[in-house]
Amino acid sequence: MLRHRDVTGYGHPECPERVKVCLDVLQHMQAEGLVRLTPPAAETDPAREHAALDVINSVHDHAYVKDVKMRCDKGARVLSPWDADTYINKFSFEQCLHAQSAWLQGVDEVVTNKTMAFAVVRPPGHHAIKDRSMGFCIFNFAVGAATYAIEKYGLSRVSILDFDVHYGNGVADLVASNPKIRYSSLHQDKIFPNNGHADVRGQHNNILNVPLPGGTAYAAFQPPLVDKVLPFLSEWQPELLIVCAGYDALASDEMANFQLQVKDYGDMAAIIQKRFGSAVLFGLEGGYNLNDLPLAVKQTILPFTSAGAGAGKS
Repeated sequence: MLRHRDVTGYGHPECPERVKVCLDVLQHMQAEGLVRLTPPAAETDPAREHAALDVINSVHDHAYVKDVKMRCDKGARVLSPWDADTYINKFSFEQCLHAQSAWLQGVDEVVTNKTMAFAVVRPPGHHAIKDRSMGFCIFNFAVGAATYAIEKYGLSRVSILDFDVHYGNGVADLVASNPKIRYSSLHQDKIFPNNGHADVRGQHNNILNVPLPGGTAYAAFQPPLVDKVLPFLSEWQPELLIVCAGYDALASDEMANFQLQVKDYGDMAAIIQKRFGSAVLFGLEGGYNLNDLPLAVKQTILPFTSAGAGAGKS
């Protein structure tokens, strides 16, 4: 997860250190017997890499996928002049396959072993739409994971929760016509990608958006989570909950203006665990403060270990 990096040298916030600092904390948790760290199978297994590519192709336009690979192979720095924020290098396509593979392994863990899982990967994915990159995101791994769960395991009800401070427009667009997937997002209103309005409902009434004003702290964030979002995602008794776990709602994160604290993610995870049990896959999306990001990830995992739901997988 470290070779996808910006080569312009100006200090892009979506940097390899995001994963490195998380792994430093998770290795300590592994030493304490709380988690088990497993590298993406696609790193050493060509069949798993091919499976990840098949999933990406099932979500995205094939011509777009080929274009991403071609540009990475040529060593291009960006995919599009209209999306200069989303950089690439010669390793980015392969890194995306490994990232998607980790999300798929997470599905396998949750469905087969009945334990929560956390795909600690980069780049993020929830802004990527069918035929275009956006907002640091190249491919939409969360939708890939949901699609995989439905196709491989025959699931008929998958819910996706997004607590990244930015609206997951790509997830919403890609699942809006799928009656087997529900998506709900709590996000800061009137910032990138400048949509995510409450009146967006999806073709099957399967989308619920909760935009909140800048400056929102957890005291104002928790009530709509508990009273609106989680009931919407749980009332149809989903077989799997996928969480787009972005940590840029932290007060210390400069990418937006929410005021969540590290401890709030532990409370949020405990609420999720109580409602959904261990049938939860988290995947890293945003979160750019290198001090607080790994601490918030740890807080997300801890309720699943201390609640007797089995060892968390990362």
